[in-house]
Parts: sequence; C-alpha cells; structure tokens
Amino acid sequence: MWPVYGLLMALALGAISYVLGPMLVTYARRQSASFSIGNLTQQQVELLFSGIVFLVLLGVVTLLLAIAVPKNKNNITDKDMVKRKEQMAAEEKMRKKRALEIDRKLREQNRRAE
Repeated sequence: MWPVYGLLMALALGAISYVLGPMLVTYARRQSASFSIGNLTQQQVELLFSGIVFLVLLGVVTLLLAIAVPKNKNNITDKDMVKRKEQMAAEEKMRKKRALEIDRKLREQNRRAE
C-alpha cells in the first residue's frame, strides 16, 4: 500500500509545484531587477522553478515520513538481537541479585526472631 501512497504524494507535490513555479518566477523578478532568464522561454523558466520546488518538497516530505513511520518489528538486525540479548541478561542478573538480597534479609530476620 505504501507505493500507492508514494505515487499519490508525488502527484500532489507535482501539482503544488506546478502552481508555485510561476509564482516564484514572478516573485524573483520583483525582488531582483537583475533577474535574467537567459535564452530560456518563460514556460521553460516556470517549469525549471516548478521542478526545483518539487525536489525540495519531495525531500522535506521524505524526511518527515522517514521520521514518522514506525520501525517494522519484523525487520530485526543482528545488532538489535545482540542488544536485546544483553538487556535480557542484565535483567536476569538484577533479578537474581534482588532474590539473593531478599533471601539474605529473610535469613537475618529469622536469626533475630530465634
């Protein structure tokens, strides 16, 4: 299903870029008197700006999706397995240590009670 979402996102970003491209060309002309399009036609410049806007928006959306999408639990790397094994060993060690401490305290209480 993710490829379909990606296609829809690309189409939406393309539409946004197609609308923003001419606006950016107009804005650039207003801001800079020395703005020159060289030997390109007006339509080529607008499409160039639209392409740049599309790439920028695509990069931002890709970054946000990479951050927001949860990690797949089925994709476990060796590094994750080693880390989890070490964590489980540390938890077991702490459990044994607590049990020994409780046993020690109970023995002391029993000695005092006798």
